[in-house]
Amino acid sequence: MVETGQFVRAISHFRRARVLLGSRQSRRALTMLGHLWRSEGAVFQRLGLHGRSRACLLQARQMYGEAGHSVEEGHALIELSLALLGEGKPAEAKAVLCEAGSILHRAGHQTCWPILTLNLGIALAEMGHHRESLPLLTEARSVPELKTAAYAALELARLHACQGQPDQAREALQDAVGTCDTVEQARRLALQGALGTRPRAEAHMKILALAQTTYHPLEEATLLFEAARYANAGGAPGWSLELSLRAYSCLKAAWPSNWPNNQDSR
Repeated sequence: MVETGQFVRAISHFRRARVLLGSRQSRRALTMLGHLWRSEGAVFQRLGLHGRSRACLLQARQMYGEAGHSVEEGHALIELSLALLGEGKPAEAKAVLCEAGSILHRAGHQTCWPILTLNLGIALAEMGHHRESLPLLTEARSVPELKTAAYAALELARLHACQGQPDQAREALQDAVGTCDTVEQARRLALQGALGTRPRAEAHMKILALAQTTYHPLEEATLLFEAARYANAGGAPGWSLELSLRAYSCLKAAWPSNWPNNQDSR
């Protein structure tokens, strides 16, 4: 349902299922409640509603904790770090990731270690701790899981671009390929256009085409805002502003009542 853009219906189904579970306290019921909260958080994250996603993932973490399901609790915390990064709270994201790492280490669970390493590298980069971020992103870039490795290469390219190292950024971008979601594709195109590894006009048109494949104005705005962020990181502030203005127009379409009319905004 989420994959076909029926976000409101999906959230309604998640909430209805939670009501049906009621106040059951069995391990299975608590785990299922955790899954439902986590799924709702993923929908809000996709729409760029990071605060709502955070609230859902905190509930998921609580349910998993009460169920004694430490591995799922660790996974929920990793996803919570993305919501916190989306809210511009990298220090909180780092703390959450360190907690997730401790929980998963005690549980002897290593499967999601690459994505935890990647997210921690991103959080440190957002905090301006580039020296500490570099080895983590480099490690994540070398994992055999192609999607994580490609995403890490993209983040490594952004880190180099932010440090004024365009040659290293372009080199890292060469590995930022593979299966990825539309937002990550938009980020990659923006960085390619900003750094000149792809004609900017071509990158711009491809980003707009990707935006047209989304299912909701909020999802479209999220994609454009992310493209704007990465264009700015690559040293193209004017292009970043253009993408940001398009994103704002999508938000205006999503919530017209929240915006002043022309007379009020003078």
